[in-house]
Amino acid sequence: MGLHQHSKAGRRAWFGRCGGLALLGGSVAGCKAPLEPSSSANDPRAWTDERAAMRWMREEEKLARDVYLELGARWPEIHQFQNIASSEQRHMDAMRSLLAAAHEQDPVEDESVGVFEQPELAELYAALVDAGRTSALAALEVGAEIEEIDIADLDRALALTDDPRAKTIYGQLRYGSCNHLQAFLRGLSRRGHEYTPKHLDEQTFAAALAQAHGGRGHGPGHGQGHGQGQGRR
Repeated sequence: MGLHQHSKAGRRAWFGRCGGLALLGGSVAGCKAPLEPSSSANDPRAWTDERAAMRWMREEEKLARDVYLELGARWPEIHQFQNIASSEQRHMDAMRSLLAAAHEQDPVEDESVGVFEQPELAELYAALVDAGRTSALAALEVGAEIEEIDIADLDRALALTDDPRAKTIYGQLRYGSCNHLQAFLRGLSRRGHEYTPKHLDEQTFAAALAQAHGGRGHGPGHGQGHGQGQGRR
């Protein structure tokens, strides 16, 4: 089932005022995603405490890994998916260690692809995979959108915590996401496609690319971050 077939309420719950996955749900390029916890009772990211944010981010990193594994199998010539999926596994492991340090229950009891405790993430996973299977260009767009969402949600999680360990891990994951975003943009650029930010405001989006590779990421480039390999093509 594609995202356009999912309920409008579900899409609003996931993306807040952005209204849905831009790739299939209509253009939301002008939307500026808030970088703080949402006040909407319908938003699954309306976290009330940092432990809820930890649990969500553990599964969100899994969502990225799972989508990239699926799309990597569909488009083996797009090396970003295989390389970045390995990095997302490390991101998942980092979040697992953070949950353990906080003595918080791990929501990922089953690491099988496509299995999620949060129903909103299960719905989003299915929509993203369906969208990315339609074409190589769509798959790269999906990857870029996932990394935008991840950066926005990591900013929300960072705003909720004063714990030095959490801040360090979130910062590392955010840096990785900036590099992943740049890698997907490079793949799109090589196919003659200019990507428009859909879930970050223009300033945050530009800053994310500038942060990639220690400030060398002003244009679409390779996808290294938090220890992953090169993201070519």
